[in-house]
Amino acid sequence: MNEISLNLVLGVLAGLITTTFLFVCKAIAYEVILPWLRKATYQGICIEGTWYMYKRSQRTVIELKQDTNIIKGKATVVVNSDKPSDSMVGGICLDRVRTFDIEGKITNGFVHFVMSHTNKQRLGLHTYLLKVSADGTKLSGKSSWYAPLSEMINTGDCDLYRNDSTAMKALEQSKGPVLQKI
Repeated sequence: MNEISLNLVLGVLAGLITTTFLFVCKAIAYEVILPWLRKATYQGICIEGTWYMYKRSQRTVIELKQDTNIIKGKATVVVNSDKPSDSMVGGICLDRVRTFDIEGKITNGFVHFVMSHTNKQRLGLHTYLLKVSADGTKLSGKSSWYAPLSEMINTGDCDLYRNDSTAMKALEQSKGPVLQKI
């Protein structure tokens, strides 16, 4: 092998090794160092955990995971109804138990997240804008959602509680009948 071919092969090999080294360094920086640094410097409140909301017609249990200001999680909504589960109303099949994926953020004590239906064959979207209150045990604010029966976008007040019994007491103090605990 002549000297030019040897230099060419060594140059290509050195380029591949350098590219691989830089790729590994970038992956370590983005997957290990930056998340650790964000967690170490995050000064905000932690809302990770289980949250409860009771309304006259349904109950919601929300499991949140928090990575600094990024929120992800799952929600389960159970409709309180005397009708059999998965009943037909006006030609629309209503699931008694619905599950949602959650994505959102927390900034300066304000929480914004969107719940989207896990069943991609169903329409279901809820948006929340909440403020952390009551020493971090309550999230209060507004929500908006799509109601499939009326085919309208609705809005209303919303209170989430860290404690299941506190959520039930809040419902008992509000107007209307109390849900039966399932």
